[in-house]
Amino acid sequence: MDQNSKVSSQKSNKNRWEKIILDNFGDEGEEERNDGSTYSKSEEQVVYLLTPPNNSTPSSIVLFLGGAVLGSYPHIAYSELLHRLSDKTNAAVLSVPYAVGINHFDISKLCEKIFQKSIRYMDEKIYPQSSSKNSNNFSIIDSLPVYALGHSLGCKLHLIRMAAVTNSWENLKGIGFISFNNYGLPQSVSMAKSFATKLNGAAQQQSSNDAIMDFFFDFVEQATQGIGLDFSPNPAETERIINIKFTSDLQEKCRMFKFDNDELDCTSRFISSSPTSYTGTPTLSVLPGTHLTPVYLKFGVSDLPGTAQMFTGKLTDFRSASFGDNEQLDILVEELCDWMNGKPPRHSSLRQTTPQLLSTGTNDKPA
Repeated sequence: MDQNSKVSSQKSNKNRWEKIILDNFGDEGEEERNDGSTYSKSEEQVVYLLTPPNNSTPSSIVLFLGGAVLGSYPHIAYSELLHRLSDKTNAAVLSVPYAVGINHFDISKLCEKIFQKSIRYMDEKIYPQSSSKNSNNFSIIDSLPVYALGHSLGCKLHLIRMAAVTNSWENLKGIGFISFNNYGLPQSVSMAKSFATKLNGAAQQQSSNDAIMDFFFDFVEQATQGIGLDFSPNPAETERIINIKFTSDLQEKCRMFKFDNDELDCTSRFISSSPTSYTGTPTLSVLPGTHLTPVYLKFGVSDLPGTAQMFTGKLTDFRSASFGDNEQLDILVEELCDWMNGKPPRHSSLRQTTPQLLSTGTNDKPA
């Protein structure tokens, strides 16, 4: 194995994820961030690879970016979604975990770099049988259709990297945006507070910590408003990127996936911000679900460490637990498969696309 790269396999009969630490694989030197600092050559660069079922050669490659926080653990938060998608399409999935931050330009730049290196790594290290060139002088991996798929903030990060690097989308077969999110930082804090409150209510857990949590969220929200702190790019800047860079070629490749009970979704605003001079408006799938429908977690006794399995079996009746809606996830997976196979939306409704007004400053709150 190459001394500049390491592979940590986490495979089992149910879990086909491989954690790939790229380290300095293919690096030629340090790269500059937007703030003038540099990415160190020793800075860990990680991608999670989900291999197709039965160790087969993939039929396609999916480049996936998850939402804020959840995107740091794609092999856990989105594992069920991506396993089902891979099972049905024989796709290999590359997902870059990223840290939470307000500079989305830098995050997307690093994701772009890791995606490019990951595809080269797959070609050279994971599928050596495809290293021989075909008649067109392309390897098998290079000739596979590639799809960009994102959830929530992951859609915005894909958008930024494609706007900045033309060849990051020119060879894409399709672009899929699930629950596109483009709210500003103050709005995001306000919505996080609302979401946490709903979770507490659903769990029926009320305690003295609620007042502390409310104080914390209120303080952060007021602080970000007071000093004008926001994401980079902010919502208005992102909409300008859409208007300028989301050309007819990109629109024709794009499918938007919107859930009918999603308070965090900005899909309607994305579509209204797209250049109206083009006829290739992104196709739209409107599905049952919420912002967290793509996230489905389930685990059983067999997923616990050996010692924990023994004690759990003896002391409790626990067999399994889950979070999420299995039926809604299946509908999403079927719609994603149709999209990858070139089929039109099964579930669509134009009346769902009334634009939502987004904040262009730092003092507005979501309704």
